[in-house]
Amino acid sequence: MNKIIIQGCDISTREELYNVFHRQLGLEKLYFENLDTLRDGLMWHVPVPITVEWTHYTVCRYALGAYADQVLNVFYEVQEQLEELFTFRLKF
Repeated sequence: MNKIIIQGCDISTREELYNVFHRQLGLEKLYFENLDTLRDGLMWHVPVPITVEWTHYTVCRYALGAYADQVLNVFYEVQEQLEELFTFRLKF
C-alpha cells in the first residue's frame, strides 16, 4: 500500500498544495481546475490502495481558508466512494 503525507505546515498557497498533489500523487495540472476535476483525478488516476495523511491541517487551513475545507471534503468523498482502496487521515 502506498502512503503519502501532506505536510500542512509547508503549504501556504493553493499552488503549493497542487505541487504536493503533483509530486506525491502524480496528478497533472488539469486536475486542479476545480474541485470536481480534483475528485476525478483522485478517484481515477491515483494508484490504489493508498493512504493519504494530512498533517498540521489547522496551519494549512489558516493559510488557505475555506478552500482547505473544500479539499478536505473531496478527500472524504473519495474515501467514501473507494472504501478500503483510499484511506484518508487528518491530523491537526
